[in-house]
Amino acid sequence: MRTLIAILRFITLFIVMFLGTFLVLITSWIPLKYKGSRWCAWIATGMARAFLRIFNIRVECRERERMVQHTGFIFPNHDAFLDAVLAIAVRPVRFLAAAEVAEVPFVGTVAKAIGTVFVNRENKASRQQARTDLAEITGDQPIVLFPEGKIDGKRTLSPFRYGAFEIAQQAKKSILPAVFIYEPFEVSTWHEDGFVSAAWRLAQRLTPVKAKLIPLNT
Repeated sequence: MRTLIAILRFITLFIVMFLGTFLVLITSWIPLKYKGSRWCAWIATGMARAFLRIFNIRVECRERERMVQHTGFIFPNHDAFLDAVLAIAVRPVRFLAAAEVAEVPFVGTVAKAIGTVFVNRENKASRQQARTDLAEITGDQPIVLFPEGKIDGKRTLSPFRYGAFEIAQQAKKSILPAVFIYEPFEVSTWHEDGFVSAAWRLAQRLTPVKAKLIPLNT
């Protein structure tokens, strides 16, 4: 039963990703905006919301208006592959992401279209270019940047990379810290087993996963 449900969820997800990516590509050329974000960004938000429904993830976003109205950087913890999905499901956002994300089927295409800035953290020139690109971004769409830099599969915070705060200072943008909380934690996170294995584990779950996104006070 679990296997059948997981297969059906993956099939549905593939259809959503295929159609959504197609629509994102078409609308990425349209400069018109809705509530400060381009149409393609809203389609990406719709794809994220569909993902959460397909995988039976119940989302609670406290003080949603603070997330919606913020126009600077959002600095959340980074515990799960769901973090980015949850962030963009609340409202259209941009990301700073690892360079390899650009090569992921569907995900990379959508990420490029919504204005994600990619960085190779092992390359000094790439890191500097990413800082420049982030500082030059204009508009009201917030930028999600994970100060920990990576997922470590633990409940505790990893040391923050100081560069994240330098970027915000250079860009003269405000910072909104936030926290993701998942229950059960073990189902939503991934570290050593990889994205596909983590997604398969999540797809087989019969009961809902509870996810919270909570903006914090600065």
